[in-house]
Amino acid sequence: MNKTEVVKLETNVIYNEDCLIGMKKLPDNSIDLVLTDPPYPFNTSNGTDRFTENGWFEGSSDKYDEEWYKDFETKLKEIKRVLKPGRHFYCFVDEKNLFLMKPYLDKYFEFKKVIVWHKVNMGLGYHYRNVIEYCFLYSNGKSQRFIKNQPNFYQAPKDNIDGHPTVKSCSMFEWLIKNSSDKGELVLDPYIGSGTTAVASLRTGRKFIGFEIDKEYFKLAITRLSKFDKKYLNALPEEEQPAQLQMF
Repeated sequence: MNKTEVVKLETNVIYNEDCLIGMKKLPDNSIDLVLTDPPYPFNTSNGTDRFTENGWFEGSSDKYDEEWYKDFETKLKEIKRVLKPGRHFYCFVDEKNLFLMKPYLDKYFEFKKVIVWHKVNMGLGYHYRNVIEYCFLYSNGKSQRFIKNQPNFYQAPKDNIDGHPTVKSCSMFEWLIKNSSDKGELVLDPYIGSGTTAVASLRTGRKFIGFEIDKEYFKLAITRLSKFDKKYLNALPEEEQPAQLQMF
């Protein structure tokens, strides 16, 4: 099959492949909501992402990663194509990339709001250590769905999941999904990581499609989903299936 051929992908499945390849298989206007936390660049000058004893990334800098953003823009075009007109797109971002990412998003989507997540526990780093992250809310053209009487602030600790450096709060994802979709609708996460969007979608009665290129993160996400149904473990070779299952 040609990689760009449009097919009907199964829902409630995480695909272990690059999201650009995966999204090209989706029909136009087939997604009701996009919710994602992209692997925005940590801008390490020596190509590593290892933590030092000071709790920061080895070789980290504030340099603009032009190649990463070129690739991100290509994927934004696909997100716009598959997302239904007027529907919402949530995109998490850290403070270093907050102002770098917005111009790219503004080219394809209509800006609505910045939501602040107070994650209670301090993050890694030095100086003033982060206890908040940000989430952009955009719509694909003029919004056809309005969110009423909700603050642009959410407080909850990140989920206690080992094996991923940027795990989010499942309760926050559930809140966002409920605000921007209805039961039975389809949620897309192009960078599904540890599987939080998938778990939140199932908990709220939505369907999901997720893509994750990293095999270890893919295995972690599948393990989390297997708490709902052990059939998800069939996506892993028997020798890679966990002896014990983590909680959500």
